[in-house]
Amino acid sequence: MYQPRRSLFYALAAAYLLLAPATASAQRYHRVKGGQSVSAIAEKTGVPLDEILSCNPSIREDPQHRIYVGQKLRLYETYRVKKGDTLSEIAESYWTTVEELMSYNGIRDQNKIHVRQKLRIPCREQHVVESGESLEEIAKREGLSVEDLLKRNPELKRNPGLIYPGQRIYVDEREPEPTADEMRKTRAKAETRKKGRTVRFQSGLELRVSSDKRLIGRGKHFWDSVGSGLPLLKVEARDLYREVSPHFNLEEFARVEPNEERFADSRYTFRHGGHMYHSYVRIDKLLLRKLERVRGRYGEPIKIDCAYRPYKHNMKVTSARKSRHISGQAVDIVAHKRGKLRRLLRREFRSGGIGEGPTTIHVDVRPQRKRWGY
Repeated sequence: MYQPRRSLFYALAAAYLLLAPATASAQRYHRVKGGQSVSAIAEKTGVPLDEILSCNPSIREDPQHRIYVGQKLRLYETYRVKKGDTLSEIAESYWTTVEELMSYNGIRDQNKIHVRQKLRIPCREQHVVESGESLEEIAKREGLSVEDLLKRNPELKRNPGLIYPGQRIYVDEREPEPTADEMRKTRAKAETRKKGRTVRFQSGLELRVSSDKRLIGRGKHFWDSVGSGLPLLKVEARDLYREVSPHFNLEEFARVEPNEERFADSRYTFRHGGHMYHSYVRIDKLLLRKLERVRGRYGEPIKIDCAYRPYKHNMKVTSARKSRHISGQAVDIVAHKRGKLRRLLRREFRSGGIGEGPTTIHVDVRPQRKRWGY
């Protein structure tokens, strides 16, 4: 007997399956097939390599990231929205950020989530306890303190001495960060709060703020084409080797790359100790905090290849009008393609911009995720 309603249902369902966009990463798990590597799975599913490794600690801790046919890899966690939930509360409970959840789930307005909505959650990095390990040893290995581990694993507070082989402990070093609007407002207040028209860094270094329209006006040499709101700071030779954070000096952010010196404007640069430096810089303190976290976990010096570039200088080098180098929110780091440093940088900056080249990796603190190669 002909049933029009049921026929219409199947017709609509078939049309949906044919026309719906194919999202490879729509599955929470992936079953390894013959010839696949972790990087190939990352490319196929659209889930970044570092996140797959965070979701699968046994593979992350294997230097060669070996996998086998039929192995079930977790790609991300999920959460079903309950009545009264807010995106910020969900982000805090999963030790992530509102921006990352919005980017991960294609959410445009953080206030528009609904009950029973299924959210994808990036995996938090874990450490699998080995026989004989203590919290102190794990903390030292991960560049954290025992207090940091207890903060990430509240259940351990009851008895920190009781951990056992095979137990999974969260070791993600990221701290929940404010929204883009909150960061913009904070910077507008804190960064441009002018105590004698200066910006003070953690080390005590104070740099003078310039508001000269001939320098920072639209289209001028130091124009902030990104619109970050970060102040332009005067660089003096006497301050070059002073710290802007515990492991980084001002000169690392003001230095002109040797192969870019031909693009430099002599009116806005100076030479000191055989190197060329920009006379003014912008430095985002959020960028400094993230670099310090990576440096703490890496345990060795990190070489910055390129940091700040003035607007007109950058246009000669790359023609990228919205480059985060212009706003002082980006650095290029020398890092081997398969080395530990690159993995740490990918994890720390995974909610921002990451560009990868053969010998360097670009990282920045833009408020949205972006990936590219060069």
